[in-house]
Amino acid sequence: MRLAYSKVKPGRVTAEEVDNNPHLREHLKCLYCPIKVTFNRSHERSAGKEKVFVRATFKKDKGKEHEECRYNAKYQMDILARESDNNVFKSLENNQFEFRLNMMHNEINLIKNNPTDIKFSPTERPVKQNYVSTGRLDSYLSTMNKIIELRNELADDHEDLTSIVKIKYKDKKISWNNFYYDRNRYSEAFNYLSQNKVPICIEGTVHSIGPSRYDYAIKLVHGKWIKEDGKNLVPTVTVYFKESLKDKFNVKEGDHVAISTIFKTSKGEVGDKTYLNIVGNLHTIGQLHVFKEEDQ
Repeated sequence: MRLAYSKVKPGRVTAEEVDNNPHLREHLKCLYCPIKVTFNRSHERSAGKEKVFVRATFKKDKGKEHEECRYNAKYQMDILARESDNNVFKSLENNQFEFRLNMMHNEINLIKNNPTDIKFSPTERPVKQNYVSTGRLDSYLSTMNKIIELRNELADDHEDLTSIVKIKYKDKKISWNNFYYDRNRYSEAFNYLSQNKVPICIEGTVHSIGPSRYDYAIKLVHGKWIKEDGKNLVPTVTVYFKESLKDKFNVKEGDHVAISTIFKTSKGEVGDKTYLNIVGNLHTIGQLHVFKEEDQ
């Protein structure tokens, strides 16, 4: 959790505000329900040879539940299931939920006009134009983005969400860990995608956005490097999109984003570095979610 209520202030506080003001670290409760929460300071932790910065957060006390609260994953998923198309997101038995990607990606396939897929050169792109309503797709992507937002809001408690949401694509069942990857797990995403052609979601920070040889591209900050057989393995993530979408993406360098599509992988070597390239295409703005400051 990034937000809480301080009885000392009194009022709403962010985790960063409490991190910088030690006198606010006591007498905290959830912003949306009565339970007490504990503050965890920001710190660095080791991730292989790298140091990873862990942001300050609030956590519920063990054994305590938020009940009917924004930070209760089960409660929020129940609401989302009632509001969503049952063919996309539905409630199962035993407090489980199923998120089906089939219909969402069927709709995306219908709006692939002049795709910027890397297997085509600019002169080889199809010229056929398809004109379809994106209303259903917007609804499906909105459902997915609400799940992503909640996962981010829960911060270190996001296992509450990942343990109850199951992903299904065609005849495949995908665990949450095989669907959603943050920067520390880009190499895992590369390995998984090398064996599976399924949609996934990648979270990261925008390093650059601009023209490329395939129309426009968004590049994320490189993933965590890995040392293997004397080589530095450097995971990269790039997504391409048509110029017509450029002004619709409200995104800039430094933004914290989540991108959902079917990615491809390739390797490239430069000196002592082996680049693990993860590449995809965006066909509609809903495939790119920009986290709001209060969600972070």
